[in-house]
Amino acid sequence: MSLSLLPSFSTSPSAGEGETSSSPPPPHQPHPGPLAGVKVLDLGQVVAGNFAGALLAYFGADVVKVEPPRGGGDPLRSLRVLDETGTSLWWRSYGRNRRCVAADLKTEGGRRVVKRLAESADVLLENFRPGVAESFGLGPKDLPASLVYARISGYGQDGPKVNIEIGRLGRGGVL
Repeated sequence: MSLSLLPSFSTSPSAGEGETSSSPPPPHQPHPGPLAGVKVLDLGQVVAGNFAGALLAYFGADVVKVEPPRGGGDPLRSLRVLDETGTSLWWRSYGRNRRCVAADLKTEGGRRVVKRLAESADVLLENFRPGVAESFGLGPKDLPASLVYARISGYGQDGPKVNIEIGRLGRGGVL
């Protein structure tokens, strides 16, 4: 799967599988904030991951959001109420003020794209299930040591509740 830039950017025709020969589009900076100059690579999805990236972007960080190329990008783009263009109101709120790229992390090419972006990032956000980033070769030990690696998870990366699925709790009436 080749890299594609969302929503209105295009890749270089000379790029290899899952790669692009150009850098991400220039940052959108409506006004500087206290995090101006901080580069964030956002691998988070749905609400928690996108909210964290949105907060950093609100304060001026340059956030590059990596989305899956299949299924229309981040699931938050199509969650619940959609506007006249078919975009979720959640995405309009939590997806703004960032640049988006699509890379398939299940392919070596997509993982190379993330590693290349991580080389120039200050912060990486992710909210995968425990062990998923490591299975992709994108865990903290696989990326630059200078990178601030932020994980968002319901019950942490280890411990007695690490494998509890949040959906099961909701269906059971706990949430």
